[in-house]
Amino acid sequence: MFAAMDRAIDALESSAGRSAQEQQHRDEMRSVLLALIDISDAVQALASHLREGPGQAVPERTVTLLEKMIAGHLATAGLEKLPALGLEADLAAHEIIGTRNDVETADHTVVAEIRPGYRWRGRVLRPAQVIVNISETPANT
Repeated sequence: MFAAMDRAIDALESSAGRSAQEQQHRDEMRSVLLALIDISDAVQALASHLREGPGQAVPERTVTLLEKMIAGHLATAGLEKLPALGLEADLAAHEIIGTRNDVETADHTVVAEIRPGYRWRGRVLRPAQVIVNISETPANT
């Protein structure tokens, strides 16, 4: 009889733990959706500005504000931008999409970042696309 009660208590506690995890997941999703709504509003305002005056330059402050808004939301969600430029290429964090030949720079050093990479909760979510240095030396010197 006590074993059955223990199993029932364990099941109840396990269910409560799942409910807490589900609520945390719902809260995280709500936060992400609200951030996307903010970004969507800003992009729609920018698009409206462009439609009103085709060929008209977009105010730099508008673009800067949008960049800051997006960066803030990403940081709040726990995303970290992966470092790349000037570091030795790391295949776990960098997708090498090209090379350059510069004898002044160490081989395998990231010399350009084409698209930033991000880490979330300690794991690479998207690797950075990078250009690395590979010094080409003549075969017969």
